[in-house]
Amino acid sequence: MRTDPWDVLKAVLVCVLVWACMPGQAHAGEARRVYMDACASCHGADGAGAAQSQVALPLAVPDFTDCSFASREPDGDWWAVGHGGGPARGFSEVMPAFRTGITDAEVQAAVNHIRTFCDDSSWPRGELN
Repeated sequence: MRTDPWDVLKAVLVCVLVWACMPGQAHAGEARRVYMDACASCHGADGAGAAQSQVALPLAVPDFTDCSFASREPDGDWWAVGHGGGPARGFSEVMPAFRTGITDAEVQAAVNHIRTFCDDSSWPRGELN
């Protein structure tokens, strides 16, 4: 029986898509470090958000453990907010821009770590919605 080259190509593309959309396990420690250094003071070590009284912000901090909030956006939107601040995607100006404070790779690492807070696999990531 001969294998159809299109079937092989489709299988390879599915594998690449799945791999590209999963946070890299080899870099999980680095992703956590970046998140803890850049994000945890407001968003909490557990991603649930620090108490409003603790961060003295006019708005509640988003809860990254809430899968209905955290999983619906594609990585590009998360990256834009981390890089350009809240206004980059119509969110509060209280969310700072990290464009000069951390590298693009570190912004992506933080996004990868944020993706681990929703532990319900029935919620597809934004790229797959």
